[in-house]
Amino acid sequence: MARKIFKKKRVIKNSSIRIKLLLGFLGVSLIPMIFIGALSYFSARKTINEKISRYSDEALQLTVSNFEVKLRWYEDILTQMAVSKSTNSFLKEYIRSDNSFALQKNKEKFKAFLEGYRYTDTGIQAFLFMPEGKEGNYDYVESSQGKDLTHFAQSFRETDIYKQAVEAKGMVVWSKPMPVDTFTNFIVMAREISSENTQEELGVFAVCIDEESINRMLNYLILIAKDGTVISAPDKGILGIQADQIIDDKSFKKNLAGSLRNTGCFIGDFQEKQVLINYRNITTNDWIALKTAPTSYLYADIKTVGRVTLLFGIIFLIIVVLISYQMSAWISKALNQVVRAMRQAEEGNLATRVQIDS
Repeated sequence: MARKIFKKKRVIKNSSIRIKLLLGFLGVSLIPMIFIGALSYFSARKTINEKISRYSDEALQLTVSNFEVKLRWYEDILTQMAVSKSTNSFLKEYIRSDNSFALQKNKEKFKAFLEGYRYTDTGIQAFLFMPEGKEGNYDYVESSQGKDLTHFAQSFRETDIYKQAVEAKGMVVWSKPMPVDTFTNFIVMAREISSENTQEELGVFAVCIDEESINRMLNYLILIAKDGTVISAPDKGILGIQADQIIDDKSFKKNLAGSLRNTGCFIGDFQEKQVLINYRNITTNDWIALKTAPTSYLYADIKTVGRVTLLFGIIFLIIVVLISYQMSAWISKALNQVVRAMRQAEEGNLATRVQIDS
């Protein structure tokens, strides 16, 4: 009985030595490999983020710069209405039309004057002029695409953009998306025009721009206002909603409040998908342009490399385990022979010998 217990303890002891050696070999072999692999993977992700962010920001900066030039061109239309003596005189004449014949004649002049702008930019869908103190037939509406804008013009005086233009006292204001029909949304730019000499308020002049043309100018980016309203986007279903409903990121929400710099990037959730988002403020009217890139696309190559590396790592692990097992078995066997010889020598058998094959 005592002999069985002794043999059992010796087996456990021998196994313990073998396991310790095996774990030691595995640790020495695998820990550096795992550390270097993880470091390489995350360094590659960081490098990809930085390079793509830099490239996206450069492309976004160019797009925004061109877009700002176009916005200033649009605003120059209203500036000309306000400062040009001939245009100012014509608007006064238009308002003072005392009969339907004179009014119709002035409307024809108005149309001829605006045709140059209409043909220069196909994104301009309509012009509106709402004279101060006169409504009905005096309201001028000209559609460049043949759309019936009668209802749109009739309700225009009740819109926020009209009220903002009146309150702005000669400053240009921009609207949020204004639906015209199922397929069309207008972005309206408006300004109150005053008499150059008497500062008498003549009325509000508005330029209606197709939202889709705005989006094309931005290379199909996302455009949002400072209050978070989506102004333009490739997906028309998100027009007019708040950006925080589709973008889940605290730092971006702070930027909307004006607490961050005018440009930057971050990884966040956009419509429940993780994306890299670059943003840049548009100084002309405090809009923000967003450029998104799915991280699944950005990291596709590195994930493939990671899977291949993992596969080779597993193969290497199997090889290391087999080699470590054989080496630990050989070393533990040799150690056991030495231990037995020492035990026999301790008992007085000095003739014992240990033969170890190296």
